[in-house]
Order: sequence, then structure tokens, then C-alpha cells
Amino acid sequence: MRRPVPSPGKRRTNSVSRPLQSPVLLRVLLLCLLAGLPLAKAVEPTAILPLLAQLEGQALVPFYLEQKQAGLSSDALGQAVKRQAKRITAEQDALAKRLEADGVRVTRRYSRLVNALRVRVAPEKRDALAKRAGVKRVERLRVYEPLTAKSVPAIGAKAAWGTRTTGYDGEGMRIAVIDTGLDYTHAMFGGAGTE
Repeated sequence: MRRPVPSPGKRRTNSVSRPLQSPVLLRVLLLCLLAGLPLAKAVEPTAILPLLAQLEGQALVPFYLEQKQAGLSSDALGQAVKRQAKRITAEQDALAKRLEADGVRVTRRYSRLVNALRVRVAPEKRDALAKRAGVKRVERLRVYEPLTAKSVPAIGAKAAWGTRTTGYDGEGMRIAVIDTGLDYTHAMFGGAGTE
């Protein structure tokens, strides 16, 4: 079978087998892709903020310390803390119900060190949240990551992890953490420092 002979002055190209070898076509495709990026960002929904809404009521630990300093007996102190815990729960339940009705999502509750709700809210609702009755303040939730760049080398962890050189991979090992607690008599923790 004979191949067709191209007519004079026309060059034969195989556009089916090499569609992306044309520099012009590549540039056009690249421009189309880049032009679409701002458009894609423009239709993204508004970023949701993770916030911590601190409530007016006193948290359990500060309440406990205040009551203990006032000289309450052990039984009275226990009862007072239980009542405070119920007040905090009721306060948080009421606010959470109102917030969720307004489209604010409550993701976590805190009551021991701080009386607060962790919420996810649209940026335009932040000021309204801060002005609500019972809300002491609103702040951006901070996320902390462990900084292991210096601690891992300092304890020689990479040498222990080096299974090729040490042969240790943790298989068959058991680890126990024995914590003897806090020396509450130490002066740094508010104790008399007698022991």
C-alpha cells in the first residue's frame, strides 16, 4: 500500500501523536490554567475562624483555690466545687444553644482552668460573639506545635531510631511511665518547703 504524498509547499505533521509539542499550544494551556487560579480562589467560601470564647463565670481551679483560701472545710469545699461545676455547665449549655441557633458551631468546652467554649465562626460574626451577654472575651485560638528540632538531637533519639545500625525497632518492648506525683510541699508550688 502506498502512502499519500503531501502536496508541494505543505509540510506533513502528525498532530495526533504529538499534541503538546507545539510551544504555542503549551503557552495557551499554561495561560488558561494560570488565569483560572484567581477565579477558583474568588469562589471559595469565607474562611471560618477557630475562636475561644471565655465566659464570665469563674473556672473550677481558680474557684477551688479561692474557696480553699477562704478556709472552707474539705466537705464544704467539695460541695462548693460541685455547685460551681453545675453552674458552669448550665451557663455553657445556655450559650451554646443560642450560638448554634445563630450558626456558630461549638466544638469543645473547657471548665477547669478557663470557663470557655471553642467555636468555629465566620469572621463577620466575631464582633457579635464578643458582645453577647455572659461572654467575657473572644480570642483567636492558638495552635501550638512541639518544637523538636533541638530536643530530638539533644536526647539522641535519631541514634535510637536508627534501626539499621542499632537493630532496635521497638518490637517486643514495653514502656512504663512511673509518675510519683507533685511535691506539693516544695516552695515553688506554694508549699512550706519543709521537705
